Amino acid sequence: MFFLILKNTTGFLLILFFFSYMASISLNNFTLLRFQIAEKFEYYSFWSAFPNLSRLLILFVFWIFVDINLNNIALIFALSSFFVLLYSFYSLNLMSKGHVNIKYRNSNNFDSDKSFSNLLKNSYPYGLSGIFYIVYYQIDIFILKYYVSYEDIAHYSISLIFISAICLLPTIFYQQIFMPKIHYWAINDKKYLEVFYKRNIIYSLILGVFFYILINASISTIITILFDDKYIGVLEFFYILSLIIPIKFLSQSAGALMNIGNWIKNKVYIMGLATLINVFLNLILIKNIGLYGAIYSTIVTELFIMVCFIIFLNLKFRGDYE
Repeated sequence: MFFLILKNTTGFLLILFFFSYMASISLNNFTLLRFQIAEKFEYYSFWSAFPNLSRLLILFVFWIFVDINLNNIALIFALSSFFVLLYSFYSLNLMSKGHVNIKYRNSNNFDSDKSFSNLLKNSYPYGLSGIFYIVYYQIDIFILKYYVSYEDIAHYSISLIFISAICLLPTIFYQQIFMPKIHYWAINDKKYLEVFYKRNIIYSLILGVFFYILINASISTIITILFDDKYIGVLEFFYILSLIIPIKFLSQSAGALMNIGNWIKNKVYIMGLATLINVFLNLILIKNIGLYGAIYSTIVTELFIMVCFIIFLNLKFRGDYE
């Protein structure tokens, strides 16, 4: 089948455009990393939005001058990817020559082993934690389609999208703005890292409760404005699912510190166990109570992750830091 596609020029181009798009997503992370460690967040913000903005601009040009079809949409993605790839290679070239303004340099020596095997050994936990997150956050939708109506799945998905959007706030704060500093403090200023953790746990709880109250007070109006009364049924599930907002704020705060040093391996264990718990609960609860089973499974899983992160960090700060 693959070779039949390659014999077709259009099919070959679509595959080529797809791989250029995937390559741009991967390599663009190096550009974002360069801006992040230099704390050039204005450039980071612009370049994070650039791929989508460029596609929107090119789409607008095509809409005016050219017909919009599947091939042209693929071409739009490819053109956008081309610009991203060019600048990504430029960033890689600068980084390979050491032309990077590192805001926070560790006093300790860097790992001298630059082999691919060492890179893989140190990076696989970060990839695994991301995979586990995707699995436990999406598996319920896959299971739901066998037990509930598509309308109920849509209501659940909309609720999850709104809540996920709100929970992006601590992600931006901890995973992008403060992550280089957290790694620096982990090596050079462990006492301040503990102060940062304890202070931001309190801030995260306050902000989480604040956004929980705010969104529950306004979600009915937001749903009505965006969808009229067609999706008013979302509220029935949203009010329960929104309980994960303060939980998620706390787990994001603690989870940022779980990314440092050897702690990332413990994070992977916790995320892996949480994924197993989530899959088990979804299989049992969805079969018996339908959509509410998915909601309760998500809440329990998020609560489990948050409690495990906080217990682990508290034990580490009280005892052996390593």
